[in-house]
Parts: sequence; C-alpha cells; structure tokens
Amino acid sequence: MIKNITTLHNTPPGDTDTVTFELFGYEFMAISPGNLFKLNPSISFFINFVPLHDKDARARLVSLWNKLSEGGTVLMPRDKYPFIERYGWLEDKYGVSCQLILADSTG
Repeated sequence: MIKNITTLHNTPPGDTDTVTFELFGYEFMAISPGNLFKLNPSISFFINFVPLHDKDARARLVSLWNKLSEGGTVLMPRDKYPFIERYGWLEDKYGVSCQLILADSTG
C-alpha cells in the first residue's frame, strides 16, 4: 500500500519522487533517481512464506508470484532447487526484483 508520495524539485537529476509504502506490514521508503540509475536484481526483496505459521503459505506464495510475474520477467522459475523445496526469483513489470521462498515447515 502506498502511504505517501513527495516530489522533490531541483535535485541533480531534476524533479524526483520519494515514495513511502507498506509491504507485508513493513514500511519502506524509495527515491527515484531519475535517469541516473536503473533498477537491477542486485537489490531484491526476499519474501519468506512459512507453513509452520501460516497454513495457506503455499497458496499465498503462488498468488503473489502470479501477480508479480504478470508483465514481468522470471529470473529463476518457481520450482524445487537443491537448496530449497520451493523458490522463485522474478522481476516485476516495474523492474523490482523479488525472491519468493516457501520456508522449511519443520521449524
């Protein structure tokens, strides 16, 4: 949920926006650097879905994956890997990188 957008005028890249938003109960602030920088996968949201704490964890992971991947790019398909039972990495249609993981349900 977007909580606030503020436009800063006369910065080195020109007018730029700061955005405060909430994601999974955590508040974040982002700043648009104009054309100076591009988003890339070196910065990525890592989202754990924990069946031990949420019986619908797997379904929530699939639902979020479907929403984020629409118009985006899959970097690693949502699948089983040697290091984890269920994992996927994608870039959404805005270029934001997210890694979704189904955490070990044994605790």
